[in-house]
Amino acid sequence: MKKKILMIGPFPEPITGMSLANKMLYDGLKKNYNVQIVDTDTEKKINSAKSQGKFNLKKVINSFKPILLGINKILFSNFDVIYITPAQSYLGFMKYSLFIKISKRMKIPCYIHFHGGFVKKMYDSLNSKRKNRIKKLFNETSGVIVLGESLVYMLDEIVPKEKVYVCENGIESEFLIKEEELEEKLRKKNEYINILYLSNLMKTKGIIELLDAALIMKQENIKFILNIAGVIEKEIENEVKNKINLLGENIKYHGIVKGKEKKRTIEKSKYILFTNILSK
Repeated sequence: MKKKILMIGPFPEPITGMSLANKMLYDGLKKNYNVQIVDTDTEKKINSAKSQGKFNLKKVINSFKPILLGINKILFSNFDVIYITPAQSYLGFMKYSLFIKISKRMKIPCYIHFHGGFVKKMYDSLNSKRKNRIKKLFNETSGVIVLGESLVYMLDEIVPKEKVYVCENGIESEFLIKEEELEEKLRKKNEYINILYLSNLMKTKGIIELLDAALIMKQENIKFILNIAGVIEKEIENEVKNKINLLGENIKYHGIVKGKEKKRTIEKSKYILFTNILSK
């Protein structure tokens, strides 16, 4: 009999790093396991980092549905493992606390997987009461997963090292290119520097700094094309669009790209930028 796994966290839409990673993992696991999901993203839109973790009555009401669904599944569906990708704000994380507690009571292994390096900053900002609450919840899990060895340190004060696991980010196989294609791309000399930013256009992802750097490159008459693709965060939409207009022919905004269009966009680019500044 196939082992049963329950995945709890955000799934597309909207497309974010975490929701896409969850979909990739689900697509892989379901080939060999009985996997069910609870999609915790009830708003289905990109929220600004400023609004994440803040109290919002509508968000609280909407969040009850996946919480009740998740509790019901954990209590009555006999899962072998519970896998959770929680938020990294205090209030956002606490939304997942009942899943952790019930899993422990039911003696079901439960793992939490953080997609980012904001946990330590969140933990350090809390008062002693909230710190103890977070610490207790983390230690009630079977393990905490981070994206890289460099992020293990952020859990030093919270959980013992033997409970920390590293699972690095992956890439969808359809976007991989052959080694000879990569070598050809590196050999090829273009008149213009072709740059790609492939992520949601959010302040905490460094999009403003990137556009400002591109404006400096334009002023210095550097030949380049900056391709950007993703959803623009509402809070900075006007600022981003103004900077795009100033860049003129040096920039191309593709909106949301998927499938073959996404692959073509990646293949045409010489450099891919990652400008995340959230964990600083």
